[in-house]
Amino acid sequence: MSNRQLYTVVVEQAITAAVLGYLVGAALALVVSAAAGNYVPEFITEIRWFDAAWIFAVTLAMAVVSSLLPVRRLARIDLAEVFRA
Repeated sequence: MSNRQLYTVVVEQAITAAVLGYLVGAALALVVSAAAGNYVPEFITEIRWFDAAWIFAVTLAMAVVSSLLPVRRLARIDLAEVFRA
């Protein structure tokens, strides 16, 4: 596998995990917000779409950056040494 393919696979997996995690988290936030408003009317929540979009963008950026840091180490491994061990 070339380094480009390795980076592509790792970044795709990171983005997939980030999107799924964001969607689950956003859905839970909406459910908890609605439930909290029903059970405790004094508890006021406001979820703005602009904030949700901003958090989504930051989530994607963190996922890509955090996946690229360790994959750099993997890309530097010499395959001949891996198979000798």
